[in-house]
Amino acid sequence: MARDPDLEGEDWEWVALRGLRILLRVGVLAEERRAPQPVEIEVELWRRKPAPHRGGLEACLDYRRLYRFLCEELPQGPHVALLEELAEAVARFALADPRVEMCRVVVRKPAAFAGRGVPEVGLVRRRR
Repeated sequence: MARDPDLEGEDWEWVALRGLRILLRVGVLAEERRAPQPVEIEVELWRRKPAPHRGGLEACLDYRRLYRFLCEELPQGPHVALLEELAEAVARFALADPRVEMCRVVVRKPAAFAGRGVPEVGLVRRRR
């Protein structure tokens, strides 16, 4: 995943959650609607760099919150037709944390096309 969005000369920091593979019901084909399939998800959470860290974990970007959402809540949700919709849902969740000013999300279906090609969708969203 690229790491250099247009940051306009400001100091930024980020945390990332990578290498996550979960089973989700995603896709438009009948077989994708019937059974979950492996989906790989990578997320970066970005914010302008604050003053030196004070206040413990509650002052940090929280990848544990994101991990719980992806592993516990998302698999229990309804079927999602498109990878684009899945990526948007992850971005909405990430930006619901007021500490997160920008996020990058990449989702992949590694089992699609019998492993001969891997569909991938990525996006960057900023808090408005």
